[in-house]
Amino acid sequence: MQVSPEAVEEAAKTLYIRALKVLPPDIHEGFSRLTQSETNPTAQRVINTMITNIAVAEQTDNLLCQDTGVPIYHLRIGRDVNVDGFALMQAIRRGCERARGVERHRHDVEHEAARDAVGVHELHDVERLVRRVG
Repeated sequence: MQVSPEAVEEAAKTLYIRALKVLPPDIHEGFSRLTQSETNPTAQRVINTMITNIAVAEQTDNLLCQDTGVPIYHLRIGRDVNVDGFALMQAIRRGCERARGVERHRHDVEHEAARDAVGVHELHDVERLVRRVG
């Protein structure tokens, strides 16, 4: 069986975007529990701000968090699979790059080289989104 680098690239892109946009149900439930159990006023404000940010991101199909970190992919390759390790690694990198080109990241949390490759997104766009949703 031959592994298609194009299929790996598309999967890497899709998984990266999903990881940045889809909050798992158990995390949503955890926030609900926190709002009911937290008694400290400062902590309540922080939790409410986080919940608002999550709602805005979900309603606008935006990233949940701009601090996206570094994607890590764990691969399981079965028997009789013909795969070029270098091509596989390059396909994953291209998928991540394509995801960054599709999704908007704040320019103040991106590396300068990534900004030059993807384009600078101005903060007033984020402010406009918050006003529109809020």
